[in-house]
Amino acid sequence: MASPVPASAPAPVDSGRTSIFQEYKTGYLRSRGARRAEGRGKVSQFIRNPLTTFFKFLGWVVMFTVGLFLVYVIGFTIYSLAFTNVEFTSGFLGGYGVEVYTWLQQKNPGFAEKLAAAYAVIKNPEAEYSRQQLQGDAPVKKVKERREIFVKEFGAKPDVFRSGKPIRLKIDVVGKNPAQDTRISGSCGFEVAADKSNLGLRSNREMKVADIVFDGDTGMLEKDISEQHAYGSCSFPEGALYQANDFVKKITAKVHYRASSVAFWKFYYIHSDYQRDNPRGLIRDADMKSDGSMKTSPEYEAAMSIGFIAEAQPYDEERQRELSLLFFRNTGVDGSLGKLHSLKIIAPANFVFVDDEDCDFEQGGGDENGVEYLVKQDALKEIDVDCSSQEIAKGILGKENCERIYKNDLAFSCGFHVEDVNPDVQSPQYGVLKAVADYDFVAYGRTTVQVLESPVAEGSL
Repeated sequence: MASPVPASAPAPVDSGRTSIFQEYKTGYLRSRGARRAEGRGKVSQFIRNPLTTFFKFLGWVVMFTVGLFLVYVIGFTIYSLAFTNVEFTSGFLGGYGVEVYTWLQQKNPGFAEKLAAAYAVIKNPEAEYSRQQLQGDAPVKKVKERREIFVKEFGAKPDVFRSGKPIRLKIDVVGKNPAQDTRISGSCGFEVAADKSNLGLRSNREMKVADIVFDGDTGMLEKDISEQHAYGSCSFPEGALYQANDFVKKITAKVHYRASSVAFWKFYYIHSDYQRDNPRGLIRDADMKSDGSMKTSPEYEAAMSIGFIAEAQPYDEERQRELSLLFFRNTGVDGSLGKLHSLKIIAPANFVFVDDEDCDFEQGGGDENGVEYLVKQDALKEIDVDCSSQEIAKGILGKENCERIYKNDLAFSCGFHVEDVNPDVQSPQYGVLKAVADYDFVAYGRTTVQVLESPVAEGSL
């Protein structure tokens, strides 16, 4: 019988673990010794051959310097290509972006519209924020019926052409529920360098333009038809010459047509004797927002929208207030205002604009339907700017800023007051304002083509 292990005796040790530990310890000590010996060897080698070591170090420095120089040269080349030749960069990158966006419009129009809105936020956040304040916070109601004309397809297949060979592009314009019989016309064009030595300068560009020829009678779109097509083409018989830094041509189609927009806006009013009793609580109107302002109700969705902006309702006969009428491009529309022919408000007789020099409206005619107030001709002349002109395109303002300021985000304002408010009526009453815009609009279509060098030089045959 084995004798018991005394309590003070140490516990038995696993011989396997001990051997593994010993091997690890022995290997570590050996490797550490080897590293020390190697280090001492390198130090002694440096002492014995300092010149050899110096040249090795110099070789590493030269290799690093050459690598850094190559990175600099490649980076500078990319920068020069992208930022000094704006047309090449925007055409090459933007062109493929346009093709992707066009494909998305055909496959998923809703997603394409959201993508366009997101791009607008990135490109011009201040203007888009203002528009979202007007639309996102819903002073303008959304309606289902759309009356619009837009470019559905535009381009050439194949989209690669030889230098100097004719370029022909096809276009498909869609009309949805036009408000009236509408004649459309248009052109397509692209920029080329006037002087090959200065390809990247915006001031050195000139436009090549060709008219769009529509097939048969398709250039006339009939009113109130849910969907109809106008097919056409534009041709450049002389094509475009190959330029090494400008071989991607960004072509824009512009389709011109006459359009109109109509919108309504309610205003509530009450006698000043009852304003202190919080009469807003008596208004049960789905178009009134929580802050007391009223939404605009479009008759239909068009290329341009109308929005009424004024302070909280209801109004009374004592105070003068201000009304702003906004006229802006609708979300997801690719185009620009051509010319605003007229913009008028038809108001009830008790809604009166203040006639002063700060008012953008003047009184026109009137009948049993109300009094007309039209935007003054001086105000219309101020925004009658041709943003497509070469002077604008080559100037400091530029085409995009010109369209944003003078075409696609307009506002007209005037002071007003409410008259003939019945003191015996203790609850709010309301009237309706109607706004009507008559204007020319330009719908855009975009595509790109590549112009390649001819395989056989001229005169060699």
